[in-house]
Amino acid sequence: MNRLKTVLVISLFFLTGCGLDVIKDVYADPVINVSSQPVIDSLADAMIFNFSTKALPDSTNMGSVYIYYKIYNSESDHNTAQAYLTNIASDENRKLTSASVLFSNDYKYAELYVNKSGTGNVDTNSEVFILSNEAHEVSIRLFAPGYPAEIKVDGTIIGTSCRKNGKSFNFFEQTDENKPDVLDDDFKYKSEEGTDSYYVALYSVFSAFDDDYTPLYSPIHYLGSIKISNP
Repeated sequence: MNRLKTVLVISLFFLTGCGLDVIKDVYADPVINVSSQPVIDSLADAMIFNFSTKALPDSTNMGSVYIYYKIYNSESDHNTAQAYLTNIASDENRKLTSASVLFSNDYKYAELYVNKSGTGNVDTNSEVFILSNEAHEVSIRLFAPGYPAEIKVDGTIIGTSCRKNGKSFNFFEQTDENKPDVLDDDFKYKSEEGTDSYYVALYSVFSAFDDDYTPLYSPIHYLGSIKISNP
């Protein structure tokens, strides 16, 4: 997986320290605070993911917060996956492997993208870096009836959230062009279930490089889930 192509990236440069500081920072996982976590039965005004990043001033290497999502058409599949992933992330003996599980073929979580033009065209997507040793407040709305699908950092809108293929999370827009296809990597399809409702789960992972440029990953953070239904 090419981390350089991840579009929604909140990147942090850190000022002093050594490789051991990077390892300590990533493994100690002091970066994310989830301040609000939507659930699948949240009302429209609560269908928003809010979290904050903390500065890590003792590290020299670049670190980044990456956002990953998965779409399900089965509530039971969604619930089973979240129970398993959050269990691994909270297990002291397994949490450092939780990111590799998230990326594995069994789960295939995809990078969240941001679209600056608002057209939903994948060609207009661009990488977003916030280079700072300061803390940041992040707000993500994938979809909610009557609300824009905005991504905000420190209160500033940086673009519109979209899937890795550039399509919107508004699955029931006038046409079906945004609806997940059974072959989409970011979609887990269950044939026994209908497609009148979809469940989207969001996770964050902090990553940095050690002195040998080997990527290190924090335990995953569950940011919440939303339900998108045919109105």
